[in-house]
Amino acid sequence: MTFKKTAQPMDGKNCEDNTVIAPSLKSFVQLVKKSLSSKSKNSVKPSEMLKNVELLEQKISNGSGHRPCASCSCNGDTLLLDPVLHHRVILATGIAKSYAAGADLSGKRRKILQSNIEYIENSL
Repeated sequence: MTFKKTAQPMDGKNCEDNTVIAPSLKSFVQLVKKSLSSKSKNSVKPSEMLKNVELLEQKISNGSGHRPCASCSCNGDTLLLDPVLHHRVILATGIAKSYAAGADLSGKRRKILQSNIEYIENSL
C-alpha cells in the first residue's frame, strides 16, 4: 500500500492520499531507538512518544480506521508499504504505545520492538 500525495494504482486509476508518512516513520524510529538505547525510561517523554505514535497511526489509517488504497504502486517519491512492513509498523506502534503508557518491556517484547524498528529503518 502506498502513502503519499498521489500514486498510480496498478489498474491505472488515481489513488489520492494526502498523507506523507515517511517523515513520521523516521521520527518514530528515532524516538524508539533513543528510548531503547538509554537505560532510564525518562529519556523520551511518554507524552512525546504517545503523540508521535498516534500521529503515525492516524496517517497509516488515513483517519478513517481503514487501510488506504492497497493496490497502488510506487511512483516517484511515494513510499510503498508492503504488507510485511505495514504489519511491522502496526506491531511496533502498539508496543511503543503501551511502553509509553507505562507498561514494562519484557525481554521478548524489547527484542520484537528492536527487530521491527530495524526492519522499518532498513526499509526507509
